Amino acid sequence: MKRFAVGWVVVTTVALSSIHLSAQTENATETENNRATFGALEKSISIDFSETSLTEALEFLQEETGLRYWIHESARENGMDEGTEFNVHLSNTRLATILDLMLEEHQCTYSVQDGIVKILSDDAALDQLNVHVLDCRKLLKQIGPKMVKRHLGRSGGFGGSGRGGGAFSIQAVAVQEQVKHNEVQQGTAKKSDDVKPKADKKDPEQPSDPYLEEVPASEQLIRVIFETIDPDSWEENGGTGRLQEINGMLVVVQTSRNLRRIKILLENLDVVED
Repeated sequence: MKRFAVGWVVVTTVALSSIHLSAQTENATETENNRATFGALEKSISIDFSETSLTEALEFLQEETGLRYWIHESARENGMDEGTEFNVHLSNTRLATILDLMLEEHQCTYSVQDGIVKILSDDAALDQLNVHVLDCRKLLKQIGPKMVKRHLGRSGGFGGSGRGGGAFSIQAVAVQEQVKHNEVQQGTAKKSDDVKPKADKKDPEQPSDPYLEEVPASEQLIRVIFETIDPDSWEENGGTGRLQEINGMLVVVQTSRNLRRIKILLENLDVVED
């Protein structure tokens, strides 16, 4: 019995601009199916493929995991079809990892829709993103806010550095202005060399370092994800992926492969709930 489509075409494609934070709840059945499929992709199995065709390989994986597979037309355009042969020998390996190893040679990947694992090209996967919600409240509490230097020479993420000394120059001028302000407050503006400020008297409303700013734990975590998980895939770098934190929950819009990478990263950072 043949279980694969010959030239299956995705009928419904949702543009990224139309995806909202409530998208993951608009179809409860699909969400449950996807959740179960993602869970099955984490199951460890052993394979021994020697000149095994894609059809035979997927039939074996279906028997082992119960998952259904479809071959997207974009995969065929990349030279992968039912007759493509594989030589893969792995023991006790996650199914998701096995699929990655089998498909990446053909510039292909997998995506999950309504519980079905779709085999498609890397380019096509960018137009078929999954929405996933990760509970990061425990991790964010462990990370906590961080005080970092605010650089005035360039915009961007926290902790950046200025180019060509621009940030240093701006900071130097600002420091001079701050010193003058402190001298006026202490009445020593004209005799700053003769009068030593008292170290035990500080203005409680005056920060010890006006260039320190507090970076929330959520921003720290999001920056780590942006910089370590396929950086070019994120919207801020010209890609299509999106990530937003709401009350400790991370709402991720990404490809199935990158979603899995994010989950592994968070697991390594001690996230146990998702």
